[in-house]
Amino acid sequence: MKNTTGLMNASALRAALLRVARMPAVWLPATTLALMIGAGCSSKTYLMPTPHIYTHADWDPFADVPAALQTDEVPVLYVTDRAPTAEDRDAWEYGHGRSRSAAFGEAVVRIGDELTWDEVVQASRSEKRGKKLELSMAATNELARFGKTPPALVITDAQFAAGRRPQQDPAQAEAERRFLEQLTQRLAETHRKEVFIYVHGFNNSFEDAVLTTAEMWHFLGREGVPICYTWPAGQGMIRAYEYTLASTQFTIYHFKQALRLIASCPEVERVNILAHSRGTEVTADTIRELYLEIRATTDAQQALKLGTVI
Repeated sequence: MKNTTGLMNASALRAALLRVARMPAVWLPATTLALMIGAGCSSKTYLMPTPHIYTHADWDPFADVPAALQTDEVPVLYVTDRAPTAEDRDAWEYGHGRSRSAAFGEAVVRIGDELTWDEVVQASRSEKRGKKLELSMAATNELARFGKTPPALVITDAQFAAGRRPQQDPAQAEAERRFLEQLTQRLAETHRKEVFIYVHGFNNSFEDAVLTTAEMWHFLGREGVPICYTWPAGQGMIRAYEYTLASTQFTIYHFKQALRLIASCPEVERVNILAHSRGTEVTADTIRELYLEIRATTDAQQALKLGTVI
């Protein structure tokens, strides 16, 4: 279960978690969420095997999926502070470089090859499938970019005298408005007013992270809103891991920014987070810093609307 560096890689973790899929249903919901951790180590990624509980004939996890979401495509909101490497319409790409400004967008993941919704559901509830269903990126578009960090902290004499804080960067305000608009629209399409955030770990690309988020949300019955938080983790061996360790600290500011913004949406009732590998350090340190900032004035868990964190 370990690679040559002594670090558990994504494919090994995936194999271990799939064994959990054969556990009794009493392990839900935590193990159901954990099963969705996928891997992007090969050139192709396929839909994970069906969790055992989903094969039961007397329960259909996809029975309440809204009509608008009954498709072979899975829309995923993403937030990233990876530097873009390509900015083509429907084909944005992000590498491992760090960006001083975070951005958000939408990625659309396709399951299989032009499947009907009934075919997608049948495959997602079958213990043995006739063929593997490849996951592919149908489109990726950045929708807005937040202001660069750290933000300018210039206070004029007049502002200081009046006790006012510096004015917010107009670009930051516009990006936040557009993000909340997107999030509100997606929450309106589901009866479950919750957000499910996936935070990947070491040796995962932007595409790996998005495909895993799509799988996770699909097998949650497409309830709530999926958000992929993807940060500039390194890819490779020892030196890449050193780069990753630095990136875990680099990204905390932006993840805090994202969690505050998500929690500020009035329609959001709970924020659930699934973190993997070094993503657990990103998540734990981010929540710790937010707790220290917030606890003096209010209950941090309530303010951040935190639900389940795995």
